Amino acid sequence: MFVNRIQNTEPVLFKGNSKHNTYHHLKKSLYDTEVLLSDMSNLKENERYIGALPVEWTKSLKKDEIGEKTKQVYEILSDFADSASNIKTSMVLHPLDDGDDKYKKLHGKYKDYILEPKDVWLDEFMYLEENLSRILDKDCEVSYLSSGSYGLVFKIEMGDKTCALKTYSSDGYSKSADITGHGAVSEIANAVYLNKTLKPSQCSKFYCAKIPAEYEKDGFLLTNFEDGLKDGTLASRQRMEWFMQDRPYWGRITFYDAHDDNFSNGKLIDYGAVGYTFKDREALKLAKELFPLIMKGEEDKITEFKEKYKDSPGFDECMIKAGYFGGEIYSRRPAYFAEHCIEYKITPQMLRGFEALGIDYSKIKESNFALIKDNELREKLEELF
Repeated sequence: MFVNRIQNTEPVLFKGNSKHNTYHHLKKSLYDTEVLLSDMSNLKENERYIGALPVEWTKSLKKDEIGEKTKQVYEILSDFADSASNIKTSMVLHPLDDGDDKYKKLHGKYKDYILEPKDVWLDEFMYLEENLSRILDKDCEVSYLSSGSYGLVFKIEMGDKTCALKTYSSDGYSKSADITGHGAVSEIANAVYLNKTLKPSQCSKFYCAKIPAEYEKDGFLLTNFEDGLKDGTLASRQRMEWFMQDRPYWGRITFYDAHDDNFSNGKLIDYGAVGYTFKDREALKLAKELFPLIMKGEEDKITEFKEKYKDSPGFDECMIKAGYFGGEIYSRRPAYFAEHCIEYKITPQMLRGFEALGIDYSKIKESNFALIKDNELREKLEELF
């Protein structure tokens, strides 16, 4: 019943490890959306499959069958992803302790809600379980994990290796999703690059994916499953907080969708909305010198810095970013400025540093703080000025 849903399954050797392939291209950089979509638009079908299956899933296979078995698994995952994108899914209140054990795998992390339509999803899970078991000769169990704005995440337990499979909703294939750094193409590309760039302790391991063609909805992303058992440890919390900092002096990469649900064991598990702090590496080098001066409020050294580097590559981008963190856009709107300062932990000495850069806070200083009804915002401005 389930094994014949795929059509055109003539044996073709998997070519995902060819020398100049999509995978190696994506490892080189985080790409701007327009560049990324253009690069991916002309891929052949076999070039859309990137990465490799977990070695735990293929180690019992004969060497000469790994390529073909891998291709078959990719087609099954792609077909499942295509079906998932076409199901009108909802989460319905349905407490886990209702005695109906067969629906347990549809509850995910929010135990009081269930993935609907229930029986349709159970059939999809059975399709995936039976085919993966048949191809890789291992027991397989599939269950629902969570959902987001652009897709669903499932748990695949097979042998001694558990993975997370992300599929994408219709919204996850829209151009607007890519613009925000979310969605099938952007997230897959980000996962490949970050697995090369970050430490294993900072992000979940990428295994494989299919980049969808335009108008197709068969993209998927397979990563390691992070069970979250160590989330409360100090080390994991510190790793997460380091990555969530949206400040140039923290490093090359920043994450614009930072909240606890996107991390597990201190590791990034959602690759949407990731970007460079600076497009120009020279701007990052300048920021690493400038921002410690701002943190300490060293006005004379900041003035010297501006004079020394004003004609250097990357200077303008560094100044624009510094202005943003200094709240330049809010320099005439006291309440909004106070919110900005609270979010980015701006101190009085930092403000002196930003003023040395040329940011004018006179309008805020002249404002009547007593007119601000929110106590926290009013007190923050009184503390700063």
